[in-house]
Amino acid sequence: MLAQILPGFRDFRTPLVTGYLWIVVLWILIGMPLPDKNTKDGVMGAINSIGEFFTPTVYIAALSFLAYVIGMLLMVDIKQGSTIRLGSRLKLPYVSRTDRAVVEGHVEAALHRARIRAADGYKIQREFRLEPMLTTEEAYNDFRIDHQEDEPSMNEEWRKYALRQLKEPMVEEIIKSIPSLAIKLQDKNAVLFGSYDRDKSESEFRLSIAPPLAFLSVQFVVLGLDRSFLLWPWAGYVGLIAVVALIVKGFQKRFSSVNVVVTALEIGTIESQMTTRLDAIPEDNYPKKTASM
Repeated sequence: MLAQILPGFRDFRTPLVTGYLWIVVLWILIGMPLPDKNTKDGVMGAINSIGEFFTPTVYIAALSFLAYVIGMLLMVDIKQGSTIRLGSRLKLPYVSRTDRAVVEGHVEAALHRARIRAADGYKIQREFRLEPMLTTEEAYNDFRIDHQEDEPSMNEEWRKYALRQLKEPMVEEIIKSIPSLAIKLQDKNAVLFGSYDRDKSESEFRLSIAPPLAFLSVQFVVLGLDRSFLLWPWAGYVGLIAVVALIVKGFQKRFSSVNVVVTALEIGTIESQMTTRLDAIPEDNYPKKTASM
């Protein structure tokens, strides 16, 4: 029961806390007005005029809903492919160099299998929509002459070209598919998926609350410049240090969650669609027609 509740709670916690922090930032920006039941004008006056119809619980529920919506809009989205996006401007790394190297090794193994069993290069090109090696009838004729119309030799040359073209797109596509691979992991190994989901949620939480905390810290420093209350600036300095720590820890958790999926891919617990498609391409003769080129 608890194992089923916790993932949902983690998903709800991040946007709610993030939204509340942004509301506090906005509250400080507009001058920190306090509720006054005697106010008759403005937003506070409108709230007071209908206050007798609602209980404090309703106000808290409405504020929480508003915070949740704000948090959903402003939380860091780390479900993108090879980048983590904050809004549309900030791009951050999605996988560590070590995990990228593991994915590249996984791809190299798939390409090696294709070489060993002499998978048809022309079919690889068409299956993955790669740039054609030969684009004209004249180029194709020259190609046949250069290889003395030896079908196995031509097929090998085409296969080498197709596999070279496929390597980098295949690596990027597998990295982009990590969230969907994690869903496969949920079916294959619930323990590993739980580790992935926990680390992913912690990463989202830490990276999402870091920006509003940074704004709050700067606000505390600014507020302390023209006030005698010395706690304001120091609270801001401590907050900025905490923000840096949150970002570092957030990336560590992000890389840790991705590492779970990459490791499962490496040991064969799950399979990527890209390697499955490549493994399914059979050995065949070199195509005689060039019309589809």
